Amino acid sequence: MAKRTRENITGYVGPMFCRKTLMLLHQIGAAEAVGEKVVVIKPAVDDRFAQNEIRSRNGGSHEAIPVDSSRAILKLITKEHPDLVAIDEAQFFDEELPEVVLCLAEEVGIPVAFAALNKDFRGEPFGPVPRLMAISTELVMIPSRCTFNIGKGKGRKCGADAKHTQRLINGQPAPYDSPIVVIEKLGKKSVVSYEARCPDHWFVPGMPTRVDLKD
Repeated sequence: MAKRTRENITGYVGPMFCRKTLMLLHQIGAAEAVGEKVVVIKPAVDDRFAQNEIRSRNGGSHEAIPVDSSRAILKLITKEHPDLVAIDEAQFFDEELPEVVLCLAEEVGIPVAFAALNKDFRGEPFGPVPRLMAISTELVMIPSRCTFNIGKGKGRKCGADAKHTQRLINGQPAPYDSPIVVIEKLGKKSVVSYEARCPDHWFVPGMPTRVDLKD
């Protein structure tokens, strides 16, 4: 019986503004530098920068193929036969994405790398990402820096490690019952914006009280 070889599954996860897409772009660039074929995939719902592109706020971009579902990735890969599959904004995909990634790595024999928010604006597990993290062979957790304005000097920000994404509506924290997915409209006057926040400056109005475990 032939031994089945599982290829690597690499994840770059953290809050917004933590350079996770930039690290994914670095892996893509390293693969292409040695002549490997890379298929870069993004969720079709994410049109902040361009429909057919992933881009890091820290610089760098790459052509990408937008898809509407996880299963569409398998159909695409059977035609392309790449050496690496790179998936950006994995949190926006459906719950079948982990099974698709496992199929690529274990059955098809193609390494997979992904970048994703591990938590939504409410601080709760985001879509398929928890299971993606569980099946990863290499997982890079990346904090950001808290950009809360502490008012000490012009433009002074908190700067502490930020592991939360703060959604703002007209500059105020979005309530807990807001929709999970709201795509920021860059370059336009939008009431919705996002920031990276540390635990001290992250706040979600209306968040349910946690279970009291005291006797």
